[in-house]
Amino acid sequence: MKFMGSKRAMLTNGLGETIAREVKHSARFVDLFTGSGAVAWHVAQRYDVCVIASDLQLFAVNLAASVLSRTKPID
Repeated sequence: MKFMGSKRAMLTNGLGETIAREVKHSARFVDLFTGSGAVAWHVAQRYDVCVIASDLQLFAVNLAASVLSRTKPID
């Protein structure tokens, strides 16, 4: 199945609550087919877990890495 939608919109429509409930029991979060990286970014900002973003499209991986690979806040 090919999905080319917005997971960012899903974060406010139940996905965010599901992640909040389940991430408590995890050491890492894997965002498969990360796309824009919105879900990986959401998790990385809010929870103390290792976040891995994966996608078949190289630009999506680089986009997610631009946020997830930071070691300090951007001014």
